[in-house]
Amino acid sequence: MVFTATEYPPTECLCVERVIAAYTIVLLDMLDPTECVVTAVFLSVNTAGEGVGVVQENCRGYKEYMPNLVGIDIEVENDNIWCVGIATDEYRYATKDWRSAVLELQTAGAVPVGHNFKYDNSYFVREGMEWTDWEDSILKAHMLGFHPLGLKALTPIFTGVTLNEYGDVVGRGKKAVPMDSIAPKVLDYCSLDAWAAYQCNKRFVLPPALQQLYEDEKHITRILMDMEAGGL
Repeated sequence: MVFTATEYPPTECLCVERVIAAYTIVLLDMLDPTECVVTAVFLSVNTAGEGVGVVQENCRGYKEYMPNLVGIDIEVENDNIWCVGIATDEYRYATKDWRSAVLELQTAGAVPVGHNFKYDNSYFVREGMEWTDWEDSILKAHMLGFHPLGLKALTPIFTGVTLNEYGDVVGRGKKAVPMDSIAPKVLDYCSLDAWAAYQCNKRFVLPPALQQLYEDEKHITRILMDMEAGGL
């Protein structure tokens, strides 16, 4: 049976999740849609049969709650940032002029969304362009019990889009080619990863009971980054 929001009173919010077990669960949250961004909670089932997960699909309030979110991804070559990918619902692109792009976003007060953003931010820190606040879809996925945690695994489940593997773009091992030689492919790959992180983050809605723990995890991430930067 397929449900649509118009079949229910306007105070109800329809939430749909594609589940890792390869079938769909449709559940209805009875909360005001303007609030569901922080309170829409329902259970899914993982492959072990355990109840897990909190996901929101197209509920009103997401952009009102965090209007400055932007998906971010970087590609690295020879231990240096080669490009940055940037994405929202409205656009996605990547550029090798990543310093100018990041400075513009930081000046505008954007909040980056990354998948394992600790990795990306470690490079920004090294370049003197640290982000002090961010959202991380891999942390949320972990807290919600989703497995596997990789962006390539989660994205087709929650968006229907299949991402290319890194090795399929640049090659593997000795067959890897310089990014400059396939720049359009690398830029598209990077921007799509940024879009995927943004979309997954939008769908991973933490219940209030987990929100503070999530903030604590981000704080610990900052401490770990400082320790690693200090050589520990």
